[in-house]
Amino acid sequence: MQVPPTEQDHLFHMLGIGAIQLGKQPQNIAGLVPLGASPDRHHFMVLPDRKLFYIYNGPLKGRLEHQHGTIDIRYLLASINEAGFINSIFLYPLRADHHMAGRLSQLYGEPNIGLGSMEGKTVSTHHFWVTAGETEICYVGPARKAKETAVIVFRFFHDLDALKHFTIALNH
Repeated sequence: MQVPPTEQDHLFHMLGIGAIQLGKQPQNIAGLVPLGASPDRHHFMVLPDRKLFYIYNGPLKGRLEHQHGTIDIRYLLASINEAGFINSIFLYPLRADHHMAGRLSQLYGEPNIGLGSMEGKTVSTHHFWVTAGETEICYVGPARKAKETAVIVFRFFHDLDALKHFTIALNH
């Protein structure tokens, strides 16, 4: 069993965060372990199959270039495709606030924005960025008064399998 890494700051970039990047094999990244072997596995419902997901085993902070402060990350999950390469990265910040999208926009540029609603009430905001390298970054954050959990997702824009079939729901 791998020893959990010590807490580190990992820089956000176009392919993910630190060494955890789209297109890499999870076995080659310190701290990523199969989700099925993690004591936190019961917190997640995943599709298409739990054996296609890895979770970061240890404390993690994200850092945005040229910004003070870090983003404490509660969970980081990565899914893999048939060839064993990371095709999606899901980051769950410990605390979500209405400044997160603005902070991400300083790195990724102006986003496209959508709203998520339930029973006629706005419960989340969706900010989408597509980089020049054709990576899609999506931040789904709670509406100002909602108590929902936020998530930041990295995917290759043209990877339809990752866009359609890899899904995570966080059990509260």
